[in-house]
Amino acid sequence: MTDEERKEWIWYAYRDAMGLYKEGMEIEELEQVLTLYEEEELYLHCAGIKEAIDDLKETIKQQDNDNEGD
Repeated sequence: MTDEERKEWIWYAYRDAMGLYKEGMEIEELEQVLTLYEEEELYLHCAGIKEAIDDLKETIKQQDNDNEGD
């Protein structure tokens, strides 16, 4: 598998995780999905899901900080 193909797999998993979140899945549920993928050793998927979870947590943290200033 080429480096470009690896990046695509990671991007697809990231995009899917973000889509699930937008459809109402909680971060904790995404973390459970991540655990399932880890158990199956689907590490490229894990990388994308983990990145999405990290981005979501950072966004929530920033929103919380912005709301504290109001």
